[in-house]
Amino acid sequence: MQAKIEPSVGRVSAFTAVVALGLATGCGPKTTESAPVKKDPADTRVRMWCGDEQLAATFGPRAKAWAYRNAATIEIVAREADADVLLVPPARLGRLDPPAALQAVPPTVSGEGGFRWSGLLDVYQYQFAHWGSERYALPLVGEAYVLLYRADQLPAAPRTWDALAEAGRSVTERTGKPALPPLPADPAAAVAQLGHVAAPYDRVAATSGGKPTDANSPDPYLRGRSFFTDVRILRERPANQWEVRIQAPAFAEAFRWFARTAKYRPAQPGDPTAAVVSGSAVAAVVPVGELAKLPKDPATGAVDARFGIGPVPGSDEYFDDAGGRQKSIGLNRIPHYPGGGLVGVVRKSATHPDAAWSLLAELGGPQGSAATLNTPAVGGGPVRVDHTSENTRAWQQYGFDQARTADLSRAVWEYVASGTLNPALGLRTPDVDAIHTLLARTLAKVATGELTADAGHQLAVKEWKEHDDKTPREQRLNARQKAAGVD
Repeated sequence: MQAKIEPSVGRVSAFTAVVALGLATGCGPKTTESAPVKKDPADTRVRMWCGDEQLAATFGPRAKAWAYRNAATIEIVAREADADVLLVPPARLGRLDPPAALQAVPPTVSGEGGFRWSGLLDVYQYQFAHWGSERYALPLVGEAYVLLYRADQLPAAPRTWDALAEAGRSVTERTGKPALPPLPADPAAAVAQLGHVAAPYDRVAATSGGKPTDANSPDPYLRGRSFFTDVRILRERPANQWEVRIQAPAFAEAFRWFARTAKYRPAQPGDPTAAVVSGSAVAAVVPVGELAKLPKDPATGAVDARFGIGPVPGSDEYFDDAGGRQKSIGLNRIPHYPGGGLVGVVRKSATHPDAAWSLLAELGGPQGSAATLNTPAVGGGPVRVDHTSENTRAWQQYGFDQARTADLSRAVWEYVASGTLNPALGLRTPDVDAIHTLLARTLAKVATGELTADAGHQLAVKEWKEHDDKTPREQRLNARQKAAGVD
């Protein structure tokens, strides 16, 4: 599940063992004095809600299997307000008012038991699971993006955003039709595209040993928590500075990219994946789950040979802390996590919280998350370290031939491995929908040529400031501090 929206690793490495959850059988001491009392499933009822019907259809049966083995009852409820357990995207966490309404993840789950918390990728272990300094969410589904392209129109996947723009120009001029995909109609997905372009210009990747690839780059840990908002300002809280970074040069560069490619893109918003499938677009950055929609060759059952897979484009330069352009050493790729995927949370009102956490631990543990990764209907990316090795078996379910399955595995690995210490993170505050709406509205005007890049960028800054002015500053800062994990 991806946005329609974090790190223990240097370079990611494979797990050396897979630990069973140990939730399937009772492990209490036996007694010879009396027969064990049979538990009535009605005594332990857990009500679960998921706003995505497809995900609910996937996780519902697995939750009921857990209930059967644990003498409990699972009820899939239609209303969020009626649930003990909520399955939501990480971007929605702030809207749930964690300290007041949600239980913190108990030590029995966040320790080194069957769930193996330390096996999570850092972006989920330390950032998307947290609200402030406390863990409230248990990661279930990761997110990853790849470049889907037409191999019958392009010789290879464009490696940089400049190369993708050039490919769009070349094919548009040759065919007389726009060759780049439309901006997504969904505001969150549109803002995700803005973030993908801005990310490699905003920082240089930092991986092994915490050292950035360029000596004059900014602190990778600070950059890893600052993208749309500025962690330094959130910590120091100076009265005369705005904590939002939409003014930053990387976002200006992203607006310029969309303005430069406007004439190679359809005027109306739409579905980028469908555009590549139809051949009206030569390439698009898409959530990995979108690959399940690709047509198959009726003769072989494999994805049609017209479709190729590559990593999300990067850049050969970035902006330093002073706003100056710097050449990167090699291709600079930074993963942008808009806040999709899925986490599980438990309400304070839950009648049986231990059972609720036990359920989530099974769904998201080593075995449960591996099963999720192998389910195309979920369309998730890696959530654990052992999901990130270049193992083609983990991606065979999408139906590519051997060579393109290897391309897919490599592209996902590039997404999670690049910038592991300083990924670009999407918004998670309670006002995330309003921010997405105003940014997407302005971006659409730039992406279709209605506004210049500078005018669109200035409008985005203006409208975001006007939005923020409607909220008391302390309330706004507190929410953004907690979203960034710096309360």
